[in-house]
Amino acid sequence: MTLALWISIGVLTLVVLWLVTALLRVRSVVQLVPEEGGVFEAIRELDRDLEGLEDTVEGLVPRLQSVERRLPHAVSRTGVVRYDAFDDVTGALSRSLAFLDDRGTGIVFTVLIGRNDSHFYVKQIDGGLGTEALSPEESAAIAAAMRDSS
Repeated sequence: MTLALWISIGVLTLVVLWLVTALLRVRSVVQLVPEEGGVFEAIRELDRDLEGLEDTVEGLVPRLQSVERRLPHAVSRTGVVRYDAFDDVTGALSRSLAFLDDRGTGIVFTVLIGRNDSHFYVKQIDGGLGTEALSPEESAAIAAAMRDSS
């Protein structure tokens, strides 16, 4: 066989492959058209589905607005400080945990773990400041929470 014949066979093979691929693409598009009612019925059905989705979205708008109004008051900043509260217990088992909203309002929990007893305190925080005296560890937990932007 000559070179020209091999080139012709190669070109013919490429054309056949291209035609088969195009035929498969057309067949996949034709399969999307419903057998009953044709294209216009499919469009009408899509329009009905879209109307249902629009109604659903409209129903979500009041709920989203409610969440957006409450979001600034949600806990969005946290801080934790571990430490040894007493000389008889080591391992930094005591904790001060601050839970604050975006404005620095919330609470700080303190748990002091000792060998013979434990103490639990909760203090209110307003604008990053305690409404009563804070320990250095509680202040550190609040400062860590205020740095937390997540």
